[in-house]
Amino acid sequence: MGRWICCLCSRGADPLMLLLVLALGCDPSTAATASPPVPHVKPSYTFGRTFLGLDKCNACIGTSICKKFFKEEIRFDTWLSSHLKLPPSSLLSYSGNYTDDGKSWRAVDITRLSSVQGGRWLRAKRLTPDLVQVGVLGPRPPTAGGAWGRASPARPRGGEGSGGGALPGGCERAGGGARPACSGEVARPWPACQSGEAKWCSDGKPSATVEGQALPGTGGPPPRGRSCSLERALRRTPRLQRWLRAKRLTPDLVQGLPSPLLRCPSQRLLDRIVRRYAEVPDAGSIYMDHLRDQDRLRLLYTLAVNSHPILLQMFPGVEGWPFPRYLGSCGRLAVSASTRPLRHFLGAAAEVAADLALQLLAVLRSMAANDLKYFFYFTRVDAGTFGVFSNGHLFIRDASALGIIDREEGSQPMDGQQEYRDIFSCLAVDCQAAFVSCDSIRDEHSLVMVCQDLLPKLLAGKFLPPVQERIDAFLQRCARGFGDSQGAEEAMEELAEMLKPLRSCDSRFAYRYPDCRYSDKY
Repeated sequence: MGRWICCLCSRGADPLMLLLVLALGCDPSTAATASPPVPHVKPSYTFGRTFLGLDKCNACIGTSICKKFFKEEIRFDTWLSSHLKLPPSSLLSYSGNYTDDGKSWRAVDITRLSSVQGGRWLRAKRLTPDLVQVGVLGPRPPTAGGAWGRASPARPRGGEGSGGGALPGGCERAGGGARPACSGEVARPWPACQSGEAKWCSDGKPSATVEGQALPGTGGPPPRGRSCSLERALRRTPRLQRWLRAKRLTPDLVQGLPSPLLRCPSQRLLDRIVRRYAEVPDAGSIYMDHLRDQDRLRLLYTLAVNSHPILLQMFPGVEGWPFPRYLGSCGRLAVSASTRPLRHFLGAAAEVAADLALQLLAVLRSMAANDLKYFFYFTRVDAGTFGVFSNGHLFIRDASALGIIDREEGSQPMDGQQEYRDIFSCLAVDCQAAFVSCDSIRDEHSLVMVCQDLLPKLLAGKFLPPVQERIDAFLQRCARGFGDSQGAEEAMEELAEMLKPLRSCDSRFAYRYPDCRYSDKY
């Protein structure tokens, strides 16, 4: 070291350079071979298009929040761990955290777009006949063509075999082969795929694979280049062609879709769907000029499979509606504010159960009577339909089973709705599913369902005998229906009067505390 320093001095080195060498303790033997510093690698998710459902777009919800996923500003865990390990892709919902600044995080629910049938596929451990059983479609619509072309029997291919095994009803074996063919003028998807979708090939013939996997009775995967594209099949349908030409969403464009939201459509309701559609940057108009072709397909597909994300956009919680906030979507994943399912509170203390039951009645009351004169009704309820925020406030957690009747404008009659079916009618439900008449929905409809399936589980055995007996007697009478003897409003008020004295006012109910100490409202 000393010889090297002397060499520097003898050559008239800059004194400052000499001082720097002494301060750093530089070794001339290693100065030229020093390796550069290794950059710190930030952990990140190994996202794939398949996990998010982007490989299915534009048969998906949208892409409005994809940047948040790829920037790790949405985490798939509740403890914000640093390893960023992805959960299984087979789940229908996930707990997560969301941030706008990287510092403050809030809990969110991440749900995968799926129908009831799709949920059964994802939960199944073994492929059973009921999972591939789909209903036979009705007569062809007047504007036949595209994917609704003639369903001619398929010729068996060499090597397909002639094995046995039952085929779903409505199909027959063609030429003794194993590949099913649909007879007559009846067109049907065969078979149902893993996500509950009906797979159709671009030539209108049923697909032989699901995501590249051979399905029972099809004799194996098709030759290369013959796989089925769901989006391509949907684009060939007469319905989507009418959507692409339309200037405004009208009742005839949603005719035959299985969503309860669209069973009793009015023009005012459909205008609200388009005006509040949050997956496009310039929403706000009732006309669809600002929607690209891919936006129209995404909106139609979401309405056909599960209208829950659309309802959250139409009726945001910030306007007082009992729904969690919709944050956006990426592929087939939708993100909204987090709530705990009501099923977690079925064993809660008596005062908590009374408070939740009162909130549930208030939600039903607001759904039946509101300033916009929309009448909301449930087609099914269970302990997962409602959820509770961390402050104790109860909301509708799953809006997929909600139907709406416009009490101001009324629903527009659609002749032949029972007979009209296409591929969009069968993406989520059995193609033979019957539509509920709008005229058959009574004011007490949702209250009776709640009395049958939810309130007995929440309130059973929680109170002292005299009060409990009165509550049980009311629930039994409510579950049978009131007929003309009592209206829904009077019935809810009767139960509310029993429950109000049973709830307490403390910090467990942060949504109304400490206001409940000073206001008779609580």
